[in-house]
Amino acid sequence: MSRHEPTFSGAMHKASKELTNAGKKLASDDTFRFIKDKAQAALEFDNLGKACVKASSRDHGPPKEKHVQTLLEACHHGTSSIQEILTHLFARLHEKDATVVLKALMVLHRLLRDTSSSAKVFQCVVPHMGELRVSRFMDDSSHESMQASQMVRSYALYMEEKLCVLRTAKFEYDKPSSDLNPRINRIAPKDLIRDLTAAIPQLEAGYKCTVQPPPNPPPVWC
Repeated sequence: MSRHEPTFSGAMHKASKELTNAGKKLASDDTFRFIKDKAQAALEFDNLGKACVKASSRDHGPPKEKHVQTLLEACHHGTSSIQEILTHLFARLHEKDATVVLKALMVLHRLLRDTSSSAKVFQCVVPHMGELRVSRFMDDSSHESMQASQMVRSYALYMEEKLCVLRTAKFEYDKPSSDLNPRINRIAPKDLIRDLTAAIPQLEAGYKCTVQPPPNPPPVWC
């Protein structure tokens, strides 16, 4: 057989490559993303699962508030509801779509911040902090997805550091609260130093939560 003659394995490799490229292009199409969300929500048999899928949908934009509110209200129903929500959100963190993962992180942040049951949410999340370790996450389906992937990695690190501070200080220094000044006034200096030392990595991670524009290409000289 001539080395220039196409082989079956070569044809399969080429077809596989074309299929992969087509899949990436299709995955970035908004219509396909919408259909995939609808199908995934339909497969969820409980309301909390549907709310998690819809709150972390593939459409561009922040999580829809009505779905976030559904989850926030469910947190008041007890630990079992919180654990059920977290199970669904952690599953979304394993998706390959940067928009889905980013929104799941945003929803988790809201659960830790915007409900009177935040302490219970924290207690349920801490044993599963490993779910936030997505330092190798990359959605390369489009240029925008690659930029969003950077944000996912930074945001996940910020959330992990936030949980570490909560575990150490038992207090959210980054959350606007009337309790902040009284706490600083009454806490022992050594404990305040301990808390602030723990908070520094969180602040550093927070500063990195921005989407950096791609570097300008070098000029082409004629």
